[in-house]
Amino acid sequence: MPNTCPTPFKVRARPAHSVKVHNVILCLSHESYSGILAGLVTEALASIDHSFPGLQSEVQGLRDFAAAAPHSALLAVFFLLLNVDPVLKNKVIALDSEANLGKLTRFLQDLRKLLAVRFFTDETCTPAVFQDACVDCYLVS
Repeated sequence: MPNTCPTPFKVRARPAHSVKVHNVILCLSHESYSGILAGLVTEALASIDHSFPGLQSEVQGLRDFAAAAPHSALLAVFFLLLNVDPVLKNKVIALDSEANLGKLTRFLQDLRKLLAVRFFTDETCTPAVFQDACVDCYLVS
């Protein structure tokens, strides 16, 4: 049978996320997104568990905490995981719109250099203060 197609068929790669959420960090800060936030935290913990097998008991403790944590505490855990887990960073970047890439990049730099450092060194920085500072920093990025 003759080949009627002059060029070979090419399969296009599917994008990582077909749904884009403008300002995904702000969306996740609202309680109506608790399910998505919990899923992202669970995936990040699985990634860390896979990358660092010696931390299984610590990761399990975080899983147990995240399963019962209120939204505000879960958001603080999310920001801390976003600081250390490259898989979560890539997922958040893929979820956010292309127009926000510069804003998100600036926020991630501030999270790494300022916000996380302050959380771990300043005794007055509670998880609630940390998560509010992260949201505020994202707003001005």
